[in-house]
Amino acid sequence: MTKRTYPPGVPCWIDTEQLDVQAAIDFYGGIFGWSFEDVLPAGSPDRYVIAKLDGQDVGAIAGPGEGTPKWNT
Repeated sequence: MTKRTYPPGVPCWIDTEQLDVQAAIDFYGGIFGWSFEDVLPAGSPDRYVIAKLDGQDVGAIAGPGEGTPKWNT
């Protein structure tokens, strides 16, 4: 596994808050070829899924969000 390093000040994590997490999984998975791992306990009212590419974490999708969907760094 390749260990990633980031210089100070360089964004190293992104996530998005979405009203419909499953729709976002389908959309971003289709565009970028990401796979996803649910990390919250079963039965939780919220979802937080880690997006992966070639086994490496690339970001996350959280929801359900409130209001306008947004990206966070």
